[in-house]
Amino acid sequence: MIFQSVFSNVLAFALTVTAFNVAQAQLAPVSPTITVVGQPPPPPIVEMKRNHTPGQVWLPGYWDWNGRTFIWQAGHFDHERRGQIYVPTTWQSVGNGWAMVPGHWVAQ
Repeated sequence: MIFQSVFSNVLAFALTVTAFNVAQAQLAPVSPTITVVGQPPPPPIVEMKRNHTPGQVWLPGYWDWNGRTFIWQAGHFDHERRGQIYVPTTWQSVGNGWAMVPGHWVAQ
């Protein structure tokens, strides 16, 4: 009888911890992959935004690195994500190089 009670409590505790860990894993932010290169990107290209429909958000273009040179990735409209804002791709000076932090959505 005592063994059954202890076993039930241990099982309940294990299930609670598992449920908590699953909830935490689902809420954990995703870290974007960062690309580092030895030279700065060219200046951004000014893009003309075309008319868009409601529920669309402009994602600006950016310079991407293909392993040898920079390639312009044109901006485009994407579906709005309620409760989130888009953080555009940026290049940041780090040490002796430049790091590309990809654009990503974050909760408001």
